[in-house]
Amino acid sequence: MAVDCGALSPEIVESEIFGHVRGAFTGAIGDRPGLLASAARGTLFLDEVGELSLPLQAKFFRVLQDREFRPLGGDTVRKFEGRVIAATNRDLEAAVRAGSFRPELYFRLCVHSVHVPPLRARKSDIPALIRHFIHKHGGDDVLAIAPDAVKELAAYHWPGNVRELENCIVSMLANCEGRVVDTGDIPKALRMALRAGPPSDRTPLEDAERAAIVATLEEAGGNIAETARRLGISKATLYRKMGAYALTPPNR
Repeated sequence: MAVDCGALSPEIVESEIFGHVRGAFTGAIGDRPGLLASAARGTLFLDEVGELSLPLQAKFFRVLQDREFRPLGGDTVRKFEGRVIAATNRDLEAAVRAGSFRPELYFRLCVHSVHVPPLRARKSDIPALIRHFIHKHGGDDVLAIAPDAVKELAAYHWPGNVRELENCIVSMLANCEGRVVDTGDIPKALRMALRAGPPSDRTPLEDAERAAIVATLEEAGGNIAETARRLGISKATLYRKMGAYALTPPNR
């Protein structure tokens, strides 16, 4: 049983997890078991556990400590015999130091932890993920992806991790006119980001200049003379700046 702690208000999350009895609050027209009861001897998965409010963190700690809970508005204490898995993209150790996450709950949850590196740190996973998402969203309409497209996608730093990659593949499938996804199907915004490269130690002014060159190159279809004209600089200056920013003209 899963609950996204970051997608619901604190009141709704509490009802989702602990359940409630009829009349516990306005709109509670009947009993609801809640995920603790529904998980039984199975597993309760708390996604984005770092988003739980401090009062709810305290209540949930008691569940883990005493292995029992009471639904909202109820008098009967019930046993919890399942296990709990929690996930978060926050630094919970830092949150504990900042006082936004209770240390007792952190140490109670942190029995065994699995660190999942960002996608940019495990780029060897990208080809397999691409094939998976093509099969998931493309069905029998799309058979494959061109090697050059995989290479370009693997070069991106994916700040949005796997979700961003999946959204990109869905967009590429929508753009694809044949049965093989190619580089031309990569969304324009991502193509520009690919040419912008990973984050660097450039100044904001340098980043703005580089972004302007990338955008103008894209609009001019990679035509150097037209790009230079639109930017109001000479071709020689444009070539020099492209070399300094490690830029190459996009494919026409």
